[in-house]
Amino acid sequence: MAAPRRLPKRPASIAPSSNDYTPKHASWVNQVECFFGIVQRQCLANGSFRSTEELRLAVLAFIDHWNREKAHPFRWTFTGYPLQTGVKLAEAA
Repeated sequence: MAAPRRLPKRPASIAPSSNDYTPKHASWVNQVECFFGIVQRQCLANGSFRSTEELRLAVLAFIDHWNREKAHPFRWTFTGYPLQTGVKLAEAA
């Protein structure tokens, strides 16, 4: 059995910060993932590309078509987690 891969340790010169955490429901991350899913289903899934250049041109053509014909803001539906029982609103303020 192979040993699990370990991430390299962070150099001491790079201090941890609050910017290291990206929330699970970060709006830009979810929107990018949604768009990549659209590209995969509508452009790549049934495609046959003979070269990376042909693939690149197909993706760029799809993006141009999307921007001209179908672009719209994604509807944001996540409203947050409900407050846990027993938590008072005054404590949160």
